[in-house]
Parts: sequence; structure tokens; C-alpha cells
Amino acid sequence: MSPWTRPLLLLCLILALFGTPARAQLPMPAPAPASPSEASPEVPAPPEHLSSPRRTLQTFMEAVPQASPLRPDLETQVRSTLDLEALNPVTRNERGAEVARRLHSVLQVLEVSPSELPETSQEETVVVARAPSGEMTMTRRPDGSWVFSRHTVEVIPAIYAELVSQGKISSPGQDMPTMLRSSFLGLIAWQWLTLVFLVLITAVLNRVLVALLQRLGNRWLQRHQFQADERVLHQVVRPVGWLVACLVWMAILPMLQLPETLLVVLLFATRFLAASAWVLTAYYSIDLFSLYFARLADRKDSRMDEMLVPLLRRTLKVTIVVLGLIFVAQNLNINVWSLFAGFSIVGAAVALAGQDTVKNLFGSITVLLDRPFQVGDWVNIGGVDGIVEDLGFRSTRIRTFYSSLITLPNAQLLTASVDNYGQRQFRRYKTTICVQYSTPPEKLEAFCEGIRELVRQHPHTRKDEFYVYVNEMGVSSIDILLNIFFACPDLSTELRGRHRLIMEILRLAAELEVEFAYPTSTVHLPKEEKALPRPAGLTAKEMTAHEELGRQAARRVAILSDQASPS
Repeated sequence: MSPWTRPLLLLCLILALFGTPARAQLPMPAPAPASPSEASPEVPAPPEHLSSPRRTLQTFMEAVPQASPLRPDLETQVRSTLDLEALNPVTRNERGAEVARRLHSVLQVLEVSPSELPETSQEETVVVARAPSGEMTMTRRPDGSWVFSRHTVEVIPAIYAELVSQGKISSPGQDMPTMLRSSFLGLIAWQWLTLVFLVLITAVLNRVLVALLQRLGNRWLQRHQFQADERVLHQVVRPVGWLVACLVWMAILPMLQLPETLLVVLLFATRFLAASAWVLTAYYSIDLFSLYFARLADRKDSRMDEMLVPLLRRTLKVTIVVLGLIFVAQNLNINVWSLFAGFSIVGAAVALAGQDTVKNLFGSITVLLDRPFQVGDWVNIGGVDGIVEDLGFRSTRIRTFYSSLITLPNAQLLTASVDNYGQRQFRRYKTTICVQYSTPPEKLEAFCEGIRELVRQHPHTRKDEFYVYVNEMGVSSIDILLNIFFACPDLSTELRGRHRLIMEILRLAAELEVEFAYPTSTVHLPKEEKALPRPAGLTAKEMTAHEELGRQAARRVAILSDQASPS
């Protein structure tokens, strides 16, 4: 028997016992009768103004005369009574408004009244009126609402043209001279003149409006004592002029009865420019508001606001760009959400590729919440030592002390330890002053006390804790420990304080005739001399006198430093 025979027989047995034919022979329970609510799901009720042919026609006849760009609610209501799905999405609203006006004129000429239509109807289609060029009908949608059918939208131009030819409806160009009604390159002469007039009037309107807004903006800034660059204000108001010009074009273009292709191109360009003008106005307004908030931040002592303003400016600009792209796409009738659904296919790859970006973003949020440092602080992050210059989305820029600029990814801030020297209350300074062994003890006492007095007189030192003592007897010098603390807000003040203290110590040593030691080696050869008696130590009174001598010398040195240092 083959090694595969036994597993195959076992598989056939399993299929025979649990396969589909065996299950088909088993008695199945009869399905329970469905309840009325389960058998026919509840259909939402249609809108009240479209619930019957009569109410739809009544709504249409009342809303069309008052519909205008100033009443967008009525324009939307008029479009809801028409089936415009067959029209081009780019020109659907404009063509819908034109069809509605023509249909309204046709119904008035034919004297169609809402009372002639039924309040309820079991039919799916109801005839509204008949004309030689076709009939106008209403159809019932699946939700129960009644609208003018797609066929009606298609035959309205022919019916309207027929009534115009019969003289029952006056055409916009009917009373114009023959020269203005002549055709040239697919357009009538009066259409060409209207387009040229639109170009000229919008160009003039744009210049006048921008100049007016610029002047009003400058006055407002001067009134509030706000210093802003005129270029920034001009960038804000210039798109407003283009926006107003585009709105004028969007209001007049549907009235020109242009060919479909030309109207699509012009409306597409106008909507694109209008949406772009909105986005640019919001984008450049962020710079103006950032200058205002930066001025408020300058009034506060916290430098965290100075770091927060640039980050918020970048965040708002990125947000405006993203929302602006969505806004422009929606105004161009592009289904943005379907694009997002397509992007989800590659979402995993984008997530893997952008994980470092997400980490950097969380790093910047961590800095804003925890505030481990501010702009201008001297920090040490992961071995990077320097002054913080800028905090961005992705990285933090640190200026090192050898004038290079290091870009540190914010993701490192999530795990790295931040040593912030800029947040020190006191800055320690520790050094050793080496004097010669030939210095008498009384001069050492005077010199040490004089240094203490210099520390007391210094404007940037901590007075309650400092140490100046003879600390070591070195190989070639007597070592005096100087351990003090500077109370300084920044490194520049600390360096100036160190400079002043060291110069004062040098002057004090010169006045007390204390000489500093150098690393030297001295070989002493024994001599056969009689040992001299050791001098007796200083008494307490003599010791006090030497200390007072050192303090007086230190005061004189400090006075000279105060006179020499700039105020």
C-alpha cells in the first residue's frame, strides 16, 4: 500500500460523513415567518415640500423668483425639485439654476397651476404639462419624494427655444442690435463683450479693493501700535481681491448662456482660483497673527512662549495646507473621501515609513508639555552641548559653542536625558590658586580673607555659601581652594562675573605682594649650618590685624573694579 493511500481514505471518509450531500439529507427546521417590520424595512418619509407632485410644483414656483446667490438656501431648495444627475458635475449647480429659470418661464407661459396636479398618486410618473417639443413630467424617487424628471431637464431647452421663437418669451439678446447678435468663434458678440467687460471690471475691482484693505489694515495696525511689515499685510489682502473677483465671475457666468465646454473650463478655473484665494488668505493671515502673539510673548519673562509661537505657526500652516487641499478638491467636485479610501490600501506602508516622523512629532509634544528646556537655554542632550535655537516638528536645532548647527531629531527627546544648564539657580565656579611656598603665613591669611571680601563685594556671587581656604600643599605651591557660586541668568553674565573676580584677585595679589607659583622643581642640598631657633607663632591680636589688612586691601581692589567696570 502506498504511503498516501491511508490518508486519502481517511479524507474520503470525513467528506462522506460531514460533506454537503450528507447535510442536505438532514431535516432542516422551517424558517420562522418574518414580522412585518423585518419583511419590509421602514423607509424614511420624504421631505414635506416634495411629498407630492402638487407640493413639489408649489415649492418650485415660489422659490425660483427669490432664489439668488444671496439666498443659497432657496437655490438649494430649487435644485432639490429637479433631477440633475445627468448634468456635468462641474456645471451642475449653474446649469440647474438656468434650467430652473427656463422651466419657471415655460410653466408661467403654459399657465400651469399647482392645483392641477394630484396631492397623492399611485403612479410613478405624473405629466405636468405638454408642449409640441415634448412633455414635462415628475417622477417619484425611492424615498417617496417627487421631482421633475431627467427627461424634463433634457427637453426644457427645446421647449424654451420654441416659445422664444413664437414670441411668448423674450430672449436676453432679442432686443439687441444685429451686430451684437452676430456669431464669432462659437460665441455671440454680446457674450464676447460681456467677457471682456468682466475681465476689465474685475481687474479694476481687484486693485481698488486691495488698496482699500491695505490702507484700512495699516490704520488698524497703527491704532493698536502694532509693528508689522507691509509686505505681510499685502500678502493677506491680495488674495481677498482675487476672491471677490472670482465671486463676481461665478455669479455672472451662468447668465451668459455659454457653450457647455467653455462654461466647464471657466467655472473650473474660477472655482479653483476662489478656493485657492481662501486658502492663501488663511495661510498668510497666520504670519500676521504670529507677529501679534510674538509681541505678547515678548512681554512675558517665559521664553517658552517664544518657542511655542513658531511651532504653532508651522502647525497651523500645515493644517491650513491640508484642509485647503481638501477644500479645493471639494469645490472642484472631487470625491476626497474615495481618495482617502484608496490611500488606506497603502496605509500600512505609509505607517511603517512614517513611524520616525510620528516619533519626532511626539517628541516635540513632549517638549511642549514637560518643558525640559526653552529657546536660549544651554543644554546637553545625548552628548550634544550648545544653545537651543529652534524647536520644530521633526527636530530641534542646537547651536554649539564652535558655531556649528546641530539638528537633533525630536524622537531622541523621548528617551534621552536632558541636562539643562540654563535652568541652574547658581553656577558653580571652582578653581585652585597656587602661591609660592615663600609666602609668609600672615600674607596667606590676608590674601585668603581678601578673596573672601572680594566675593562679598561682587554683584553676581552667592554670599551665603562660598569657600576660600588653604587646601593643599602641592609639589611646587601652596594651593588655595576657591569654590563659589554665581547668581547669573545666562552664560554671558557668568563669564563677565568670572572675568571681574579673577582680575580683582590679580590686583589683590599685587597689592599684598603675593606671588603665584609655577610648576618648578627645587633641589635643596644639605648645609652644615647651625639650626636657627623657630620663630614664635603670631598672637591672636597680630592675626586679627593681618586679616583686617587683607580686608582693607580687598575693599580697595573692589572699589577700583566698580569704578572700572561699566554701569
